[in-house]
Amino acid sequence: MSFAGSAAPASAATTTVQSAVDAYWAITDGCVETTAYVNSTQTGSGPPTTFFNLNQSQNCEDPNSFRPVLTLTGQGTGGQLEVNPGLTKARLTATIPVTCSAYEIGACDQKLYNPGSVSLNLSWTSTGKTVPYGEGCKARYGTATGSILLGGGVNLLATDGGTLLADRTETNIRRCVS
Repeated sequence: MSFAGSAAPASAATTTVQSAVDAYWAITDGCVETTAYVNSTQTGSGPPTTFFNLNQSQNCEDPNSFRPVLTLTGQGTGGQLEVNPGLTKARLTATIPVTCSAYEIGACDQKLYNPGSVSLNLSWTSTGKTVPYGEGCKARYGTATGSILLGGGVNLLATDGGTLLADRTETNIRRCVS
């Protein structure tokens, strides 16, 4: 039996918005090369999930062969990720737990690389065109700078007179709608 007006209402379409940022740095100091990568993703108004990876290698003994020294990795949920609607600016502040894995004896014994957590305070700026980035996503490439505080409060990105800029080909701000 059917009654007028008793039909179940059509379900409203649910839209999920996900904002994300990526940044990559390559730092060479003599015969030691350090790369750092940060990715942070936020769905809706929830807290961001941030991934951090630092790899260090050296070719001090043999200039033709890089050997791994250590890896510092971590992931955490919390902090704050802000992405503007035009994808031209973003900001991430977060402290995430990290673990050091040594490939050379004693590499993780240094306080610098065994901090227990890493504090991130980074800003992204993108000036390029918006480009497709997978299904339902768009991105702008640009650069990022700020601070990545390791053990003892040492800023990995500090230079004489400023901070290092991230690699423009690996650094972006993006948003996905599904």
